[in-house]
Amino acid sequence: MKVCIICKKEKELFCFHKNKSKPDGLESRCKSCRHNYNINNRDKLSIHKKIHYANNKEKINKKNKEWYNNNPSKVKNQKLVYSYGITLNQWQDMLISQEFKCKICQKKLDPKENGKEIHVDHNHKTHKVRAILCKRCNSIIGLCDEDKQVLESAIKYLIEDNTNEI
Repeated sequence: MKVCIICKKEKELFCFHKNKSKPDGLESRCKSCRHNYNINNRDKLSIHKKIHYANNKEKINKKNKEWYNNNPSKVKNQKLVYSYGITLNQWQDMLISQEFKCKICQKKLDPKENGKEIHVDHNHKTHKVRAILCKRCNSIIGLCDEDKQVLESAIKYLIEDNTNEI
């Protein structure tokens, strides 16, 4: 238990943010008091952050780049969650269930070798994830604006075209 210096209430330790510089390793203000302070002082804090960044831009960028390079799986997870609402584990499970193959052309997908060639296909209207595709198949769907009629017309055109026959 710990007493917040703002509201003076005794609260459980999980009610305080961690702070390594404090003797007990926790902030002196509880989370709710800190939240209220941040809301009431948003403009002041924004200016402070901008000044701090301007004065420490190189150091902050270097630290961020190091973290980015040292945590590729966390970065990948953040991108997947932000872009598609799935975690890295869900992405890996999809790859495994598809036997590491593109859902359309069945091309082998190797995350270690050609990670940039692996795309998460999703419906752009509902944002629902459909499958894992290779770059080429994902591009085809995207270039056709996910229009089934266009894709069917393209297939019909290729079937009717006799110039491919030898």
